[in-house]
Amino acid sequence: MTMHVKLSKTGEIKLPEAILEQLQDENFDVEIQEGKLILSPIVRQHNFGPAWRNLTPEERVADFKNWMERIENDPTREPTNISNDDLRRENMYEDRL
Repeated sequence: MTMHVKLSKTGEIKLPEAILEQLQDENFDVEIQEGKLILSPIVRQHNFGPAWRNLTPEERVADFKNWMERIENDPTREPTNISNDDLRRENMYEDRL
């Protein structure tokens, strides 16, 4: 489907309703390839990637909690074999023995 859009003097592109209805994501990376404007949905990244930078502090907390729940409930996740004693600060550094 080809539709015509116009770029405003301020750089805004107004998309027709028919296109907006098909776009389910709200945030996109924009790039230009061979004269074409390409919108790619931003995939949530938990390494402080582009999507994380655009979230409010409250959204970051909720996003992090959702990510932790997915990790904890992942059936393919390997169990950790780190004891509480191994996590003590004085036991982490060889030079402190």
